[in-house]
Formats: sequence, C-alpha cells, structure tokens
Amino acid sequence: PPEWNADGTVRYRTPDGDVMQFSFNGPRKLNGRSMAFSEYKFFNSPYITSELGSRIITLQYKKKKLALDFRGVDDSQKKE
Repeated sequence: PPEWNADGTVRYRTPDGDVMQFSFNGPRKLNGRSMAFSEYKFFNSPYITSELGSRIITLQYKKKKLALDFRGVDDSQKKE
C-alpha cells in the first residue's frame, strides 16, 4: 500500500519492486532518482488523472467518477 507522509509526500512500491515517490510541491522520484516530467500529466492512467500543477485529481472506475480539488489547501491548513 502507499505510504502517506505528514508533508503530503506519497511513497509507493510497484509490483515490479520499483519505488515511486511524489508530492504536489516536491520532485517526483523513481528508485531515488528525480524524474523530469514537465511535459507529462501528474497522473495519467485509466483510473486516476491530474494535470501537473492543477491540484485537481480525478479518480474514475467504470461509470463512477470523483474529483478531488486541492486548490484551496495550503501548508498552513495541514494538521500534524
């Protein structure tokens, strides 16, 4: 399962053993190496999509869809 840190960073080990790490404000890493994805979406799969920097994540499965809007959330609103 994904690991969620208090700073908003998510760390995930893929079924192939690769480690992905990402957050809205930090670098995205694959196996500890920063990846430049400026021309790609933040998420782009059949189930989850998000334009880089949009702070909106859309989850979709079959005919169900949920949009998570983080545009109004800033660091001062985080609970620790």
